Amino acid sequence: AHVSPDAPDGVINVYSFSKAYGMAGWRVGYVAYPPHLSGAMLKAQDTIQSMAPMLSQRVALAALDAGASWVKKQVEELQTSRNAILEAVEPLNAVPSKGSFFFVVKLPS
Repeated sequence: AHVSPDAPDGVINVYSFSKAYGMAGWRVGYVAYPPHLSGAMLKAQDTIQSMAPMLSQRVALAALDAGASWVKKQVEELQTSRNAILEAVEPLNAVPSKGSFFFVVKLPS
């Protein structure tokens, strides 16, 4: 659980598995909020018509169970893919980002 002892009683925390678990594209996240906001949160959730696919939910649960070792493996796989693509677009003077697996290339005119 994520706890901020100095945070006000109305703080809503929104999390994504994209960065924390190396699951970019799986579209899974969660919200943590104080119990007294449950009614309002259920009203807001009731208006959302979509949810993460069942497979994504099961993978997210497995990631939580597996912990840091699973995350490390996911990040290594993403890094391998990123490096392969970066090498392929190297002639376009690709500029890699420092905090993610994205990069920028200048497309030919």
